Amino acid sequence: MTAVVLLLPALSLLEGQDLRDISRELPRLASLLGRARQVARPEPFESALLSELGLSPAIGLAGLTALADFPTEEPTQPWLRSDPIYLHADPNKVLVQGRLRLGAEEAASLLSTLNTEFPELGFRAGRDPARWYVFQPEDVLGVAPSRLWLHGRSLTPFMPQGAANRQWRRYLNDIQMVLHAHPINEARTARGELPVNAVWWFGGGVPLELTTSRERTYFLGNDALLAGLAQATGQTFNPEPTPATLLAGERTVMLCGEGGDALTPDVPMLSLETLEKTYLPMLQRALLLRRISTLTLLCGSHRLHLGSLELLRLWRAPQRFHLE
Repeated sequence: MTAVVLLLPALSLLEGQDLRDISRELPRLASLLGRARQVARPEPFESALLSELGLSPAIGLAGLTALADFPTEEPTQPWLRSDPIYLHADPNKVLVQGRLRLGAEEAASLLSTLNTEFPELGFRAGRDPARWYVFQPEDVLGVAPSRLWLHGRSLTPFMPQGAANRQWRRYLNDIQMVLHAHPINEARTARGELPVNAVWWFGGGVPLELTTSRERTYFLGNDALLAGLAQATGQTFNPEPTPATLLAGERTVMLCGEGGDALTPDVPMLSLETLEKTYLPMLQRALLLRRISTLTLLCGSHRLHLGSLELLRLWRAPQRFHLE
């Protein structure tokens, strides 16, 4: 039997009345979520995924995604992610817009300027022009939530504090000053697009040693972290999954919808509509026939777990949810 983990990073269970409920548009998914055992999870999505796979949540994300972005290279020192973001300041807080889209030429121009000003950091882009890296300075830990998890949140509670993180804060401030008047940002603003007025460092942590897992796992979906995990553990990665691959291994981890860290921006994400119409009927049948041992859904706010018994809870009301 196969254990299936569905990753829905942009989906959150509805708690307030001011958010748009989309459960009626995806009734099969709403019904499935309603029958599942739910556990709220406060930690960032990436940490929850590592824990679900039996790995330490302290593993550095930058090293994992670098395996996917630079598969033939050995880094001379540890990486940090240094992703471009937009910071919006209002009187009470600074909000993060972490899902910027950049063209390759825009990224190259911005990175050229940053490397001129900060040559010791070795700025470079991954396979997505909006995924950047720097060499990790010795006195910067870089243990922080990802810019995708921070999207829409206030930055203030997550800024590195204390004397030990003074250099970290100095770099972030100095980089922000360099980006402020960059011609690329002037052009983006003129087109009505958000400028890149800051970077966010994250992804520091314990390195994951390359190993081959005994459990045959398929990592499916256009996501840099899934690609890096597959390479680190000697497992199969497919950025464009098909229904035939869903039950091929002992465990399947598949990302659906928006909110992931696209390995390559021109490969489409598996949409929630396709999940609803194509994959969920197949998963429900397989779970009832015990071809699937468990079905776990990790979303932006909760971990949801189903076995065949949970699927029979026909009296449970559909779960209302929204997209972040």
